[in-house]
Amino acid sequence: MSLKRSTQKSLKKLHAAIKVAAGLDPYMTLTRLDSFLTFATQNDIRSMEDLRDRLTNENISNSSVYRNISYWLEQSWLRPDGSRPDGEKFIRDYLDPEDHRRKLLTLTPRGTTWCDKLADPLEK
Repeated sequence: MSLKRSTQKSLKKLHAAIKVAAGLDPYMTLTRLDSFLTFATQNDIRSMEDLRDRLTNENISNSSVYRNISYWLEQSWLRPDGSRPDGEKFIRDYLDPEDHRRKLLTLTPRGTTWCDKLADPLEK
């Protein structure tokens, strides 16, 4: 049994977009990619807390959410030795000027460019 032509065409586009993601990091998990795309595609997510709440509703643990999101930040997760490796710099986090306990998130120009590259095969 073969796939419908429209299904096959859609899957080829999806496969091309996945290859773009793999070009950044060939070992990237789908959960890590999902964490980025959840933020990039949802206009109502403004803070780390909003994103954590959205992703934990998808049965992802808090520690996994933080680890996956920190991958995309300007500085990645805190290592046991106190250092912070560089992240991918696709999302910038900064303190909320009205509540310093809260971290706001914004897509960086590099993140926007990568979104365009991911979307390109889907639009062809």
